[in-house]
Amino acid sequence: MRLLSVCLLCLVGFAWSAHAAPLVRDLGDDLTYLRIAKLPEDLPTTNLMRPCVLDLRYAKGGESAALGLRMKLKASVGRNGPILVLCNAETDLALRHEFAGWRGLTGVLTLGSVSKEYAPDISIRTDPDVERHAYDALPVTSDIATLLSIVSAKVRYDEAAITEARSHGQELEDEPPPELTDSADAEKNPGPLIDQALLRATQIYHAWRILKTPPR
Repeated sequence: MRLLSVCLLCLVGFAWSAHAAPLVRDLGDDLTYLRIAKLPEDLPTTNLMRPCVLDLRYAKGGESAALGLRMKLKASVGRNGPILVLCNAETDLALRHEFAGWRGLTGVLTLGSVSKEYAPDISIRTDPDVERHAYDALPVTSDIATLLSIVSAKVRYDEAAITEARSHGQELEDEPPPELTDSADAEKNPGPLIDQALLRATQIYHAWRILKTPPR
């Protein structure tokens, strides 16, 4: 009986420690992915020493935890590169209210879906079910790049494509060519699972690396 009690205590302690440890992945090019599910339990004990994608989607935390996160970010930004914060309508309301005060925090950008309580610096249209599926897939995905593996030409058919075409004397229609649009049977044959918010954050980071200026 005593042995059983000890085993149960060990299991409970392991479950708590597994929850308290934030999910960390290497995105390459000196960029780190850090997921925080609950504050203040998952808050790192040290300052963020590298450029970071801080995933606060679905995160829980009260007002005091939100303030603690702000102080941590304030101590981390500036010297080490941008901190790109992912949020959505399921992020705790106290955290979303805190985000509003981050607009003056140089080097921090918020990205995600717009809610009634908060509009991030960069809004991203995502299907809530797909976003949740991609979010849940990451912990069991051996390579985070699989959630970002989308044909680059299809990601942003924008100024770069227009400039390239016009440099060769070509004109573009308002819509992208057929090969860059979804096929008629897209619903029957869905493409790879893509985390759109995370993908957009990595694109902004790589643009920042080229410009070498804070993303503000």
